Amino acid sequence: MHTFVSTVLLLFIWTTTQAQKWGVELHAQKAQVFRGAQAIARGNPQAIELRLLKATDGTEWWHAPHQYPRFGININYLDFDDPILGQSLSAQLTGERTIIKRKRWQFNFVAGMGIAWITNPFDRINNNKNIMLSGNLNSSWIANFSLAWQVRPPWQLMFEFGIIHYSNGAVQLPNQGINLATANIGIGYRPALKIATQDPEKQAFDPSQKMKRVNWMLNTSIGFVERYPTNGFKYRVYGLHLTRQQMWGKVTFWQVGLEGFYNTWLYEFTRAEEQANAGRVGFNAGLGWVAGRLQGDIGLGVYLYKPQIIDTQMYERYGLRFFITPNVSASFHVKSQRGSVDNLEFGAGWRF
Repeated sequence: MHTFVSTVLLLFIWTTTQAQKWGVELHAQKAQVFRGAQAIARGNPQAIELRLLKATDGTEWWHAPHQYPRFGININYLDFDDPILGQSLSAQLTGERTIIKRKRWQFNFVAGMGIAWITNPFDRINNNKNIMLSGNLNSSWIANFSLAWQVRPPWQLMFEFGIIHYSNGAVQLPNQGINLATANIGIGYRPALKIATQDPEKQAFDPSQKMKRVNWMLNTSIGFVERYPTNGFKYRVYGLHLTRQQMWGKVTFWQVGLEGFYNTWLYEFTRAEEQANAGRVGFNAGLGWVAGRLQGDIGLGVYLYKPQIIDTQMYERYGLRFFITPNVSASFHVKSQRGSVDNLEFGAGWRF
């Protein structure tokens, strides 16, 4: 812990001397485990967080509609203060968007997704009480609201509250996941940045990055899930998604679509008198945003066809999509029910 803190402090000092477009923040964090894990998490979690964010300057068409967001990386070292859970080191690709801005302060939303390394995962013999996280490698998600007060330019004092989530998406069991409510206090170096003042209509941008008013997307996806016993067989989950997207504002859109899922795990629930069926069909509706080649979306779905009697009729899907070419994309989504992850989805798609 002491070595990590010293490294972070040195990196913080070095970055402030080198920064031009990059800002750097250092946070002390207090956390509290909630939603189901309190029974085993009895410690007093604390963390230190380093955040490097690069400012946008108006040279791309989507900078101004998004209030000149910042993008970068968030590195978090958290001690659960509990021998069952141990410690975590996580890194998230992170974006910050301003909600309210005044002369001396601003209110921001910060979100990120990435990976985490957990030191004390589930072990059938040595750590069988940790039913939250079964493997060392997990996904991690953060969502914070941040109040930044300008003490003396370019220095800021920050207060944040939010959540951090760890899960492996049921790739390995047990996997109830861990959610922590977080409160941060930090100091930040945010260099002044000159915003481009050219005519927005003449701004240089790749036309392929700007969505048409109406788009259709056809995507395929694959995921893997495990069911007990632990370290058992990995079942494949296939998906086919047809989606209609319509712009709603300059950088936001709404979408509706039909989805087909083929989950090989569902064969395990076929009763003797039933015909085997692992298929489902759903209707999904949601909202999303565009930032150049990157898209994010969140949607709520309902199964129109679900012959299996297990789980719920509703589901959620949320994730990111990156356009490799004007029409071809790669995507990562999470499919869940009532906040509990069903599976992770890795996909590819075509826009037409």
